[in-house]
Amino acid sequence: NAMKDEVSVCADIQTAMFDAVCDAISAAMVIYDRNDRIIFINSRVPTHLPIPDLKLGIGTRLRDLLAALYDSRREVDGPSIAHNIERDEWIAEQLSSHWKERSETVEPCAGGRWLRFIKRRFPSGLGICIITEITEQKKREDQWRLDIERVQLTEEILDTLPLSIFVKDRTTTYVGVNKAGCALLETSADLILGRTVSDIHSDPLASRIDAMDRHVLETGTPAILPERVTRLTGEEALVITRKQRVGKPGRYFLVTTMDDVTAFASAGADGKSVIRGLEHMSFVAS
Repeated sequence: NAMKDEVSVCADIQTAMFDAVCDAISAAMVIYDRNDRIIFINSRVPTHLPIPDLKLGIGTRLRDLLAALYDSRREVDGPSIAHNIERDEWIAEQLSSHWKERSETVEPCAGGRWLRFIKRRFPSGLGICIITEITEQKKREDQWRLDIERVQLTEEILDTLPLSIFVKDRTTTYVGVNKAGCALLETSADLILGRTVSDIHSDPLASRIDAMDRHVLETGTPAILPERVTRLTGEEALVITRKQRVGKPGRYFLVTTMDDVTAFASAGADGKSVIRGLEHMSFVAS
């Protein structure tokens, strides 16, 4: 009797330890033997799985627990469960997954919830299934995916614009450029991003641009000026440059747009006088 009492105490201690671990990681846990009979199930399982209590006891067959899970989900979700797989087929597939050495799945549940099932089967035949709710994590992942798609769409739109667009952070380092901007400087985005104006242009042009950039970043006052751009080919272009500050305090960005208006300024009798009347502020793109 003393030995039986000692074994019972050890079992109680193990059960308490399992419960403590499950509470610590906010997980539900089911452990079953080589005959697929449940030998441990913690109190979080009913909160994760809509199964009647009578199917959650020690000694319950894993098959019966899965059948109860199918039936309860069928009541809540209707024909959508498991892509409308027949009951016996669904149970067989689930049992098969429980006999894999390692298995992990993510499944939707009623009320917009998402659960992760991590299953292990050990050489002894002992099996374990850990169930965690990942609804918030899934929402964050979905939001992150939407943000990435939105950024990609924004980049595609900016790349289709004829305007040259440059974005600098508060340290006046280039953090964004579109295709037209690369074409204007006759270089690639890799040679622009992460650099400053002094890496791309030489003085006195670099100092003049930097002073204007910092003034707009510090004051928030937009700037606009016409410039003559001399390309490496020697061709001259009339460009209207606009600079403005965007963002929030501590996270300001400087957006510079350069619009090539040579064709418009040169058209008609008044075009030449417009060009001649502008201050000659040429620079060489390099």
